[in-house]
Amino acid sequence: MRYYDITIETIGPVHIGSGKEISKKECLYVPQEKKIYIMDEKKMFSRILALGKQESFTRYLMDSRQNNLMNFVRDNNISPNEYKKWAAYVLDDIGAVNVGKSRSKGGGADNVHAFMKDAYGCPYIPGSSLKGALRTVIQSCLVNYRMDSFRSERNDIETEQFRRRPSYLSKANQEIAQKLFYTLERPDAKPHNAVNDCFSGIRVSDSEPLSVSDLVLCRKTDLLPDYEKENSISVKRECLKPGTKVKFSLEIDESLFDMDSKKLISYIDDNYIMYHNAYLLMFPEEAQHAPQKGEHLLYLGGGSGYATKTTVYPMYSEDDINRAVKTVQKIMVDTTSTKRDGDLHKHRFDLERYEVSPHTLKVAKIGGRIYEMGLCKVDISEKK
Repeated sequence: MRYYDITIETIGPVHIGSGKEISKKECLYVPQEKKIYIMDEKKMFSRILALGKQESFTRYLMDSRQNNLMNFVRDNNISPNEYKKWAAYVLDDIGAVNVGKSRSKGGGADNVHAFMKDAYGCPYIPGSSLKGALRTVIQSCLVNYRMDSFRSERNDIETEQFRRRPSYLSKANQEIAQKLFYTLERPDAKPHNAVNDCFSGIRVSDSEPLSVSDLVLCRKTDLLPDYEKENSISVKRECLKPGTKVKFSLEIDESLFDMDSKKLISYIDDNYIMYHNAYLLMFPEEAQHAPQKGEHLLYLGGGSGYATKTTVYPMYSEDDINRAVKTVQKIMVDTTSTKRDGDLHKHRFDLERYEVSPHTLKVAKIGGRIYEMGLCKVDISEKK
């Protein structure tokens, strides 16, 4: 068994979703301060009772028009000094909320996707999130190194007919995982059983707790390859700010999985190069981080995009990139089209118009600067 410390430093904002959405009735946007106050429900309800505003608040909650909390505060003449005491924490809004019309009056009408937090309200990253990112990196590299061994799986992906989203490509993905990781040959276990997964030899702790002051509000933004426009979407997320350092512990049981820190770093580096050459290179340089010497780059968390989460592009050589784009384009069309809207996102034009698929890079704007979602640099050191 070998023991390591891993430090992740965010280059772009990182979102690890808790599954909870903070509604506009649970947060209050103050445009003059460019801050969003996330309310502590117990504090808020206690003070509303103390102020004798419970009936008014009940009517507000039952209002089907889904008014913002600022409407209730103003209609009931509640002062800033009072409602600010209700907050569990405060987020800086650095360009995530569009100010205009109702929002200039305290709007911010969209729900906020909350970051994962522990029982004390501190943000943290579960070890499973980092372990999943490492597994994707290693799988992508191994598939690329042994490309000829995955011809049948690649053919299955190219020819699969879309039926149901939950099962689409699941057979090919399972076959790839079994070839790479289901190697332990445990007694009384079938080959495809999860107990044979050698990746069980890697264990990643949850991160050390962070502070809510490490969070920033980011709006989901899609950037097109030719920079003709960017699509700012009405999805807001709590994200770790760029420059935040997050610490984990890593254990590797070499009897189960042949891995050490040097090899893991080489996989991280090779995976980033593959991703850059096959996908990122097609987008404007202004949106790309220029790697410094000695930086080891990894994508982590939600909203970083299809190409960072999957191993389709690594199944093709750089000389066969058009075939790779065509395959991903088919996946995009099959899995995002609907009966009502058809190919709403126009992925059928990805190869012809943009030479890349999907044709949007997932970014966020903070203070007018563009950052790649989920981009982090990694440092691994062996414990003494």
